[in-house]
Amino acid sequence: MEQETAGLVLRMAEGDSRAFDRLMEYYYPRILRVAYLISGSHADSEDIVQETFVLCWMNRKKIKEPESFGNWLYKTLTREAWRYCRKNRKEQPMEEVFGKEEPETASVLEEVMMRSREKELYKAIRNLPVKQRTAVVLYYFNQMSVREIAGIMGCLEGTVKSRLYTARANLKQELMEENRRVGNLMNRRSKPVTRKGLEEQIGRTLCSRAESIQVTSADTERMRHSVHRKIEEESGMRKWNMKRVFVVAAAVCVLGTITAVAAGKVVYTSGGGSHLDDFTYDKLGEMETKLGYTTNAPETFSNGYRFDMGMPIHQDAMDQDGNVIKSTEGFSLNYKKDGNQDVLITVQGTSLYDEEGQPDQTFDHNGITLNYTRDQYRFVPPDYQVSDEEKAKEAAGELYISYGSDKVQDKVAQSMLWKDGEKVYIITAMDNPMTARDMAQMAGELIDNKQ
Repeated sequence: MEQETAGLVLRMAEGDSRAFDRLMEYYYPRILRVAYLISGSHADSEDIVQETFVLCWMNRKKIKEPESFGNWLYKTLTREAWRYCRKNRKEQPMEEVFGKEEPETASVLEEVMMRSREKELYKAIRNLPVKQRTAVVLYYFNQMSVREIAGIMGCLEGTVKSRLYTARANLKQELMEENRRVGNLMNRRSKPVTRKGLEEQIGRTLCSRAESIQVTSADTERMRHSVHRKIEEESGMRKWNMKRVFVVAAAVCVLGTITAVAAGKVVYTSGGGSHLDDFTYDKLGEMETKLGYTTNAPETFSNGYRFDMGMPIHQDAMDQDGNVIKSTEGFSLNYKKDGNQDVLITVQGTSLYDEEGQPDQTFDHNGITLNYTRDQYRFVPPDYQVSDEEKAKEAAGELYISYGSDKVQDKVAQSMLWKDGEKVYIITAMDNPMTARDMAQMAGELIDNKQ
């Protein structure tokens, strides 16, 4: 199957749903176990896998290396798992499920103690920060290299090594305490914990937990149906995620007023801002006090972009009947640099959206994941007739059409999106020569600018 994967991915990219089904059938049990080991919940792991496969299909045109599809899929999976872990900050109760029984040659007491040790070690793994836990699962259960893990987690190899080192130190301490407890109960001297012994114990514990996940053909078929149903819903009702809404906000600065967004059918968000002529950088602190949070926005970035003006914004999320279900307050902060297009930084006190889409690249800055995307936008008049070719590109995620401009204009939009606690940030630039790393540097400076 591994040799067939690249061919199936290429067929899937062309819209072959049968190739997609083959990939789901092969990867479902594999990524389900990883999702479970990261999330610790059977129910959440099923949801995580479903979302992963939906994103796989919706972003199939963006898979640039079919031969590395497995790592691409695990990268998507880990992002979904982290999102679920953030959403359910309170850790789930540990499920009391273990793998196969040990051989009968061990004494009953030794078997009980072995199970106790495994239980305590798994509890310690569950208590690790989610990115440490992810590194441990990918390294000791999936047997991935540090380089592969760095690619999947969107960080440097040194960061992966640091997370593994810290995780081992925490787990070693837990295992030493459990060994002392077991030694006292059995009237034996506790055994020292070596790195080799610790790593073997981690691997056994994760494998034991993973073995509790048994996938039948009926389970696979049920997952296949749920994924296809979700894809139909997503295709029939394209939700506006925060990136697309903020890109349109940036376009307003470049193109002038845009009266409608979102392909003109159903409006999911409604927003407004109050342009204040005196909203200078000196007034930012005062405006932040009114909203009850700080943006950390600097006056000047190291690349020369300087604060030009700000605007307080209000945004509502609405259902199809126009009922407001969620609201947030925030800022749009415009930065200028001679000879370059403006950069817009939007900050919201809380997210209105449950999804952000699949990034083209990710960066890690002090434990915060930065999500970069580069997309082609076409801004068109309200009476514009979309061609079949444009519809096909929209369906494949290759083009985004927004209504309301006075003429057809094509723009390349770059976005860097991240969450810092409850706050949501996005840096947006239209037709700007900056690279993804340039935008990541700006994001890092903003994150580090604690006022």
